Amino acid sequence: MRKQMERVFDELRDLQRLASNIARAENYILRVVSTPTLGNSVVPSSIIHVRRKLGRVNIELSTQHSNEMLRSLVLREADIGITLQETLHPDLVCEAVYSTELVLIAADGTWDSAEISRPLSLNSLGGVATIGIATDDNLGRQIDSILNQIEPAPEISTWVQTYWIARELVSGGEGVALVDAFTALSGGPSIQVRHLAQALPVTLYAVYRVDGAQDVVRRAIQDAVETTAANLIRSWHTGACECGLT
Repeated sequence: MRKQMERVFDELRDLQRLASNIARAENYILRVVSTPTLGNSVVPSSIIHVRRKLGRVNIELSTQHSNEMLRSLVLREADIGITLQETLHPDLVCEAVYSTELVLIAADGTWDSAEISRPLSLNSLGGVATIGIATDDNLGRQIDSILNQIEPAPEISTWVQTYWIARELVSGGEGVALVDAFTALSGGPSIQVRHLAQALPVTLYAVYRVDGAQDVVRRAIQDAVETTAANLIRSWHTGACECGLT
């Protein structure tokens, strides 16, 4: 009975928030929400690109994990979400924007120039100090499943909830980590990034409401995210990326 009452009160609060957000729609600001990983890499550059293209437009950027993002979009607290998680909801469109891969990151000096140019087998992580990802999302579960299949198991003594924190720990010499390429290539302390022998795809998505207007600014943000992501990965592949890498 208590749980039922709590659920009713939660639904009432959601309804009140939805009504409030609809009422504020006349004072239009494009509200962009991204996961923390993309908020530290792709999205800020995309907003700069849109401002240069369209002039002074009103954009609000916040970061949330994917489950919170879904809720914000449904309740009209955000207009577009940028995430690495496919979102399935009848009120939302989830559009694939760009595909990349999982990579292995390590502290400076871990591999020499000959080693880093060769893709690494996942089995090479057996017994290696590794940062675990405790995020309860599809990508986090995928990484956990991959690590659990390695024999002997990697040595995981630290678990984190964001890929960005994993990157920071790796840069400090606390171990290696499997992360998406966007996290690996984002600004910050220098690290090494290595391809994996097994292709492990990661897709970047734009999520927005089914009944949302085809707003020029929203479309521009989505296009800019695709362009920024593609340029970041292309620069890495050609060795021209200035991303704190070695």
